Amino acid sequence: MNKNTRKTMLSVLAAVVIFAALYLGVKTLNKPKVVVGEKAINIVVLDKDSEKAFDETFNTDAELLGELLDEINADKDDMFEMTGSKDDEFGRYITGISVVDIETGEFWVYDSDNNKVCEAEGFCSGIDMLAIEDGNNFSFNVLLP
Repeated sequence: MNKNTRKTMLSVLAAVVIFAALYLGVKTLNKPKVVVGEKAINIVVLDKDSEKAFDETFNTDAELLGELLDEINADKDDMFEMTGSKDDEFGRYITGISVVDIETGEFWVYDSDNNKVCEAEGFCSGIDMLAIEDGNNFSFNVLLP
C-alpha cells in the first residue's frame, strides 16, 4: 500500500468516526426529557363540530404520550388507531380514534395547552417522542381539508 492510499484510507476512517460521533451526540440530545413516576393526564377527543366526544383523565406511570395511548388502547379496545413504528424517525402517527369517524382527506392532530415541550416548540411533536408530565391536557382534533 503506498503512502497516498494510506492517507486517503485514514482520512475516510476519521470522517466516518467523526460522523458517527456527531450522529450519536445529536440523537442523545434529541431524546425527550421524561418525567418518571405517577401522573394524571387528561385526554379529550373533539368531533368535527369541536364538541367533546371523549373526556377522561388517566393515572399512569408512562413517560411518553405514545406509551399512554398504548395503555388506553389496552383498556378501551384499541381506541387509538396508529400506523408506523415507535422506532421510526418520527414514531407512530394516529390514523383513527374510535369515538369519531372521519372521512378520506381528514386527519387527526393533537395539541396541549400545558405541556412544556408543546408550548416551547409551538407544536406537539410525535407521540413517541413527547414526554408527558403530571397534569398535562391533550386535545385530539379532526383536521378538515
